[in-house]
Amino acid sequence: MVDGPRPTPLDSHRAVAWVSILSLPICFAAMYTFMAAVNFDEALTDLPAAAISVIKTDYLAAWGIFDILGYYLMRVPLIIILWHWLRPQNPVLADIATVCALFYVILAVVAASTLTGAVTGIAGQYATLDPITRAGLEGAWIAAVSTAYDGIWQYNLLPWAAWGIAMGGLLKTQHRWLGLSLQAIGLTSLLSVIIVFVPEEIRSVFAIAGSFQVHFSSLWMVWAGIVLLRGVQYE
Repeated sequence: MVDGPRPTPLDSHRAVAWVSILSLPICFAAMYTFMAAVNFDEALTDLPAAAISVIKTDYLAAWGIFDILGYYLMRVPLIIILWHWLRPQNPVLADIATVCALFYVILAVVAASTLTGAVTGIAGQYATLDPITRAGLEGAWIAAVSTAYDGIWQYNLLPWAAWGIAMGGLLKTQHRWLGLSLQAIGLTSLLSVIIVFVPEEIRSVFAIAGSFQVHFSSLWMVWAGIVLLRGVQYE
């Protein structure tokens, strides 16, 4: 951590800090609306085909908005601020890591938007159709969910992990615990990616790592926002 008097944060830093802090209640809203969409049924949280007939599309549409804002778009200002702050230490590493983070955000927004649109569209038509057409819609539902969950979101954690590990390494020279915790987010994100390659009997351990990175990264945003509000020394 930087020694000496703590500098007063600039107005732009305050704005980024508050965006980071306010992302947490938006994430809570995303969690609530998603659970409300599946009637708070844990068995439906992976959106199996059985969810088509019971899912509440208005809540799911709200979840899409909150998810995109809280988990992705509201992280962009902090990603840029960290790049500006830490780039003098290692310009190449900071540039590559920041590109990885922005790539993650873009793909995640695409996945969330596609999933929300596909699922709400299918669920909205399902009740009015005949059994044969319903079977086709169930197949389309499974394909959409699998593409988002097991495809884009799963492997998109690789660039997020790269950002967390790299920028956490640079950040810990300025704020030790904030940097180490960012590296922890990166490492657990990496574990979430390789879960498909590990034996079935130990996958639950990797699943815990995935849950940790989702929830702790939201809390980390608040922590980083508080650090910005207190003032940081820019080189």
